[in-house]
Amino acid sequence: MTKPATPTQEAAGATMAAMTGLGVLVMALFPLSLPFLILLAAATAPLLLLGVAAAVPLVAVVLLALGVRAIVRRIGRARSAERASGDIPTVDTGVGRSANAIQHH
Repeated sequence: MTKPATPTQEAAGATMAAMTGLGVLVMALFPLSLPFLILLAAATAPLLLLGVAAAVPLVAVVLLALGVRAIVRRIGRARSAERASGDIPTVDTGVGRSANAIQHH
């Protein structure tokens, strides 16, 4: 008489059966994998082109905004450096005062 299988032996047997079945499927479907990948690439190429077409104007806008920001900062730094060195007189614009104080000034 044979002893009944332990739960570990049953799990190992089920795992081996599943791995054998998957191995058979992989070997049967392997010749189809390369044509499938080629068809997938051909089908998704238009979507990639749409993504690139949408990204190019966005990149242009972002670069333009960053360029304007850099120029404004450079001008601001140059003006603050000139004010600090005393080359240009500062002008009181009244910013920060109430409307009544500006009118009576």
